[in-house]
Amino acid sequence: DSKKLQVSGGHFDPTNVDETMKFYQKIAMDKGMPAADAADLANRFGSNTSRVISYADDVEAAPGLTLADTLSLHYSVNEEMTLNLVDFLLRRTNYVLFHKDELMMKKDAFVDEMARIMEWNEEEKAAAAKQLDETIAESSLAYLK
Repeated sequence: DSKKLQVSGGHFDPTNVDETMKFYQKIAMDKGMPAADAADLANRFGSNTSRVISYADDVEAAPGLTLADTLSLHYSVNEEMTLNLVDFLLRRTNYVLFHKDELMMKKDAFVDEMARIMEWNEEEKAAAAKQLDETIAESSLAYLK
């Protein structure tokens, strides 16, 4: 029951969602993030946005990724126990389902940054990339075409 037990990121007044999201968007924009990226971040992480943004003190945008993508990935790995790319790109950000074109442009950059964070060797990195490719193909129903 989410009225009694708030989900992660849901620690704010549910009758004031729009203003709260604008507040978190401004926090992200104050760190130099474009308005659209800041809004996406606020909507994805809610009251956890401040924590996500705190990573900007130590992390810069990874090559090929936006600052929002990079901070989201670092936060998710370090604080939400994200262990693989599919978990992050399918379950946590919905890139696989709803932002496939953008994902295809950034896929290698996500693989590289996740490998750096997780300290994967080349074999682990290749396996993670293969798992992601298989998930993308499955979600696009490529096997039916």
